[in-house]
Amino acid sequence: MFKLKGLFYGKAGAGKTYCALTTALHFAKQGYKVLYLDLENGTDKAIVDLAVSGKVEIGEVSESVVNVIINGNTLKILKTLKWIDTEYVVYSDTINKYDLVVLDGISEVFNQKRDFIELDAKRKKRFISPQGGIHEVKDPETFVLPFFMYPPIYDDTAQVVRHLTLKTKPHVIMTLRESEGESSTKQKFEQDIFALFDFVFHVQSPELAYVKKIRGFKKITQVRNPAEECTKILMNYVNVLNKVLKTKVKEETTENKSEET
Repeated sequence: MFKLKGLFYGKAGAGKTYCALTTALHFAKQGYKVLYLDLENGTDKAIVDLAVSGKVEIGEVSESVVNVIINGNTLKILKTLKWIDTEYVVYSDTINKYDLVVLDGISEVFNQKRDFIELDAKRKKRFISPQGGIHEVKDPETFVLPFFMYPPIYDDTAQVVRHLTLKTKPHVIMTLRESEGESSTKQKFEQDIFALFDFVFHVQSPELAYVKKIRGFKKITQVRNPAEECTKILMNYVNVLNKVLKTKVKEETTENKSEET
């Protein structure tokens, strides 16, 4: 499948969302139909700043949707998403109507699922383990979901990412928050996610990103001004893919005509 799969990875506040948004706006400016899934409402300030500076216009706005106009084209941002809303969008046929889909907040999909299960356990005063065992919740006010419940939640989250990268047509950009001294289960989850992408940028700050994985280019170890430079790398890759696809279509058309004659 000819598609871009890029990931911005880093700690909270490093600049992942700004990198993803910059890439999305560049694609929209070039005429691509772009859908941005903002699970943490991290785009708010950047969009306002861009609108004030005159670089974009803000179109129709509702509680959950912001349409950003750039160069006459629209970038659609879905906001205040819950994990169930995100899964509905990702698994729907509508997703294939877009040229690029940005999922800003893989970690938030996990966090929301975990919190939902935890809240449900508090309400019912019990929960069922992955092995089928029933566990009582003695004190709902202090209850915290135990770590042995995390693996299936990570698996469900990874499945959302896997579906979007492997089972849909649009190019894909995502962000993932870096773990900080967390469990081996979380680290394995991150490695599984990395394997699904052709480009992985480890964003350190708005001024620097290290390249963990890059495809089709000479070896690059770090990128300055990642929002702009990573966007160029990703856009160049898409241009290459488009040329390859056009050549492939042309060759198939020529072969079909030859068979007909």
